[in-house]
Amino acid sequence: MENPWRRPPCTAACPAGISYRRPLAYRSNRGSPHFMTATPKFDRRALEAWLIEQGLAGIPIADLFDGMCKRLVASGFPLARGHLSFATLHPLQWAMGIVWQGGRVADSGGLAHGFEMQPAWLTSPFRHMLQHRLRRLRRRLAGSNAVLDYPVLEELRDEA
Repeated sequence: MENPWRRPPCTAACPAGISYRRPLAYRSNRGSPHFMTATPKFDRRALEAWLIEQGLAGIPIADLFDGMCKRLVASGFPLARGHLSFATLHPLQWAMGIVWQGGRVADSGGLAHGFEMQPAWLTSPFRHMLQHRLRRLRRRLAGSNAVLDYPVLEELRDEA
């Protein structure tokens, strides 16, 4: 019997092991697994091509991130806030960060060395994800099952 939890094999139309149509498993209230098929509502390849083209053209990273977020929203992706950060090899900057919110880049700047000892970083879900090598961290922000174990999650809940 085939394992339904196993990722389907890549096909020739599926570069880099990414599947466009794959079963998503979820559990009903009775605990039995059900399967449905998810199809992206946007053209991922067109977005990738645009990112590569603009990146090679040398546009600033903030403009590249802004364009990507706007294209995701225009395609129907429910994006309210985005954050991009990356470490640098700069003697004065530990990392760079860009926040996209409300349809535009809301904040962009560098984080000085020593930021990793500040309370904002020490209580950050990003720090937790990096330490535990997590690809995703899901939290319910509203309702009786809300899990607000990081201060930024309360901020996100209040923005919604």
